[in-house]
Amino acid sequence: MSGLIAVSNTELSAGHGQCTKFPSFSELKKSNVSTHAPADSKSFESQSTLVQRVLINSAVLCNISLTRKFLLLKQKRKQLTERLRSTIDEEEFEVSLQLCKELTSENFHDSSVLSPNIATEYHKLATPFIHVSATQRCREAIQKDAISDIFDLIELLSDAGFFDVVGRVSALVCEDLSKRFVDSFTATCSTRTRAGERFSTSSLHVLYNTLHKFTDTFNKYVLLGKANIHERLITDLFNTWAKLVLKFLVWFDGQVAVIDLGDSSVSMAQLDAAIEDIILVDRICKAQHSLFKTQSVHVHISTVSISKHSENLSDIFQHLTRLAESCVQFENIYIRKSLQSIHVSVDAALLLKSADIDDLFFLIGRSIRRVFGLTSVNSVCSLIVHTCAALKTFAETSLVPRMAYISEFATADVFEGTTRTTAEYASGRLSRTVQKVGTTKMHDLFLPLNNAELLLTRVSQITQEIGSLANSIFLIEDEKMKVIRSVELLEYLSRDLRFQRDNFFAELSRDRMHCISPIFEQLACSSYVISEEVYRADDQLHSWVDRVLTFFYHDFRAVSEAASCENVHLFVTHSSEGLSKRLENMLKTRLSFNHLGSLKFERELRQLISGLSSLTHFRIRQAFTRLVQITVLLSAETLHEVDNYLVDMRRQSTWKLSESDVLQVMKLRVDL
Repeated sequence: MSGLIAVSNTELSAGHGQCTKFPSFSELKKSNVSTHAPADSKSFESQSTLVQRVLINSAVLCNISLTRKFLLLKQKRKQLTERLRSTIDEEEFEVSLQLCKELTSENFHDSSVLSPNIATEYHKLATPFIHVSATQRCREAIQKDAISDIFDLIELLSDAGFFDVVGRVSALVCEDLSKRFVDSFTATCSTRTRAGERFSTSSLHVLYNTLHKFTDTFNKYVLLGKANIHERLITDLFNTWAKLVLKFLVWFDGQVAVIDLGDSSVSMAQLDAAIEDIILVDRICKAQHSLFKTQSVHVHISTVSISKHSENLSDIFQHLTRLAESCVQFENIYIRKSLQSIHVSVDAALLLKSADIDDLFFLIGRSIRRVFGLTSVNSVCSLIVHTCAALKTFAETSLVPRMAYISEFATADVFEGTTRTTAEYASGRLSRTVQKVGTTKMHDLFLPLNNAELLLTRVSQITQEIGSLANSIFLIEDEKMKVIRSVELLEYLSRDLRFQRDNFFAELSRDRMHCISPIFEQLACSSYVISEEVYRADDQLHSWVDRVLTFFYHDFRAVSEAASCENVHLFVTHSSEGLSKRLENMLKTRLSFNHLGSLKFERELRQLISGLSSLTHFRIRQAFTRLVQITVLLSAETLHEVDNYLVDMRRQSTWKLSESDVLQVMKLRVDL
């Protein structure tokens, strides 16, 4: 029995020290402990001997149990080993993997049956067969495009501990990806037959389609909690993708560099094709990168450099940045050439057409939208700044000089027939020839102003579109603000152009006021200190109001036919304000009133405002607010009534007159 105990402890000591080593019978005997104590010993010695006996018996039983277990597991290991050799000979791949998994399982490991090198021995035994079979299965799956089979194969190999073979399977997948890319690249990207022809990105699409299949399948395993099993495959796919994309970008960057920006013979078709190609390549590369970036959220892959730590990835984004800069340069040249072609057509026809402006802003809008597709805030801001400068130059050379001719036309015969009566215009007795000539000249007069208005509208639309794109594409607030600050340049351009347009309309209205100076002179010579008989006998049909209405009837009608709605509004507004100021100045400096004369002038003013309102659908009464309030004061019967008006003025903000205005107006009343 002591020999068995000694043997058992020797076998167990070869394990991992997981069981307690009990003393053997010979060791206990050497310690001079008697196994048969006399019956008449002391009580303490009897109890001690009893405990020692129990320990010895327990040690014997434990070692017997462990020895039995060892012999059984050793026998089982031998059986499994024989089965493994048999399955390898019979080329049963999955069964062989299952046996290797069982032989290297924790059941053997925890029982100290296996030495540290036993698992390696089993792998050495099965690896040649597993390697060949796994390679064959992987190639068949690749040929069938059965991505799930590849993932299942990797899972089987990982469970059995064949990680080297997993690497081989991953390498085969990457080799196939490289072959597909190279074949497509060689077939489509070697040469281009014509200048301006689009580059083929089919090789990048091959990459994208393949990667999408693998990442889509990988997501299914993520949901099953098996993401880390396929870490090696995702790692190798990313590295292979980075090398292939970098190879394409190096070639593509060289093709783009061939375009000579200083060569005037470079056509707009070539520029447009190059821009579209750059944006498409940028979009595809970033979309593929996002596939890997998404997967990195699910697994912690230290070896997959999906961030800035990858040298290949850093080179890829450096190439994409250079391509984005080239794209902005191409867009700048494209816009400049478009403006030049419009400018040449304007010089040839001497007139800028609204269709030219629409075409220009269609191209500008498309260029801005395309650059937004690069998702680079620096590229977007650079293009916006260049666009603002180009539009400013365009406005200064093609719009403003032609707007300056308005003052020359204002006193010409463009506004034909101002001396005719309203009845003549209403009855249609005006010569059609005169109408046609006047309309043609009026159209030429207002064409620059209409173009300026159209330009302002298009700038406003493109500004809103830029703001919308910035909010949807750039998530960082600083980037949004950078784009918004660059858009302010467009707003400054609109403000300057609107200021110049308003000044031209103000100048035009002043020139038109000079045309009716004789009417104002006649009015200034009129007396509004009248008797009751004169007041009742006044002939309103031949008053100055009728002649002013006739003048503005023709002006409003002619401008409405030639100008845009906004420009008609501006013309009507400036004309109404100019007329009101002219009447107010003349009233304060040239006229005197009594009560009846004030009532007569108030009646004439109401007729004037009513007549002007009937000539246009725009509201013009606001322009005559001060003049109406002046006539109200002049029509007061007593000073007490004037005092009441002053009280109302202090309490209400609707009065546009100051107290000094009231004093000046009341001095015109000779009877108060």
